[in-house]
Amino acid sequence: MGQGVARDLIKQEQIKKVVLGDINTDPGRLQDKLRASEKVSLSRIDVNDHGGMVSAIKEVDVVINCAGPFYKTAVAVARAAVEAKVNYIDICDDYEAADILFASDIDQAAKEAGITVLTGMGSDPGTNNVIVKWYANQLDRVDEIDLFWVVSIAELAGAAWDHSLHMTIGKIPQYLEVSWNMWKGVPVRRRPNSLNPWRLSGSLCGTSSTLTIPRYIKGYEGWSSKGH
Repeated sequence: MGQGVARDLIKQEQIKKVVLGDINTDPGRLQDKLRASEKVSLSRIDVNDHGGMVSAIKEVDVVINCAGPFYKTAVAVARAAVEAKVNYIDICDDYEAADILFASDIDQAAKEAGITVLTGMGSDPGTNNVIVKWYANQLDRVDEIDLFWVVSIAELAGAAWDHSLHMTIGKIPQYLEVSWNMWKGVPVRRRPNSLNPWRLSGSLCGTSSTLTIPRYIKGYEGWSSKGH
């Protein structure tokens, strides 16, 4: 994901430099387009080294955090960005991190530093949130929002596998009956109806969308995230 973001950035004329931070700085890991670009450089950055992160990012304009799983990394990188007074964006899909970014001292510190902290700017959450908001704006009333997504287990590896286990095991947040509650990640089944002719089954999932969507779509009774 980080290299995908970098490919988009180097296409933009106003972007002069892209620094890729990782604990592994082997150039051989880079895709050909990034390795060939004069805009791209590699820097060793460890998300567990707060001081090192602050020093590494204080000269840039924006930090884009693509290092998952985000329940382990988002808060640490955001704190470093706030201290360095650098704008921060992530593709966080873990609910604990999103909750902290909204409710902790990070929010106030970012405001005092005059920077922006954006979380959940990936495909899910991120694009899905925008799609939900767009459809909600077309309706007189929204009673329920269900988000279904399908992932092949064969596609999961590394941080994605860690995240997938984390979001389905134990108790996870769902916005039901006009409040956030912790629910067990149990299997669920969706019956066909006139709008949805398919019989779907899966498990409740914990994503940061359950914490963000209810903040800007008011009046509905429930929101849930289900993975298949």
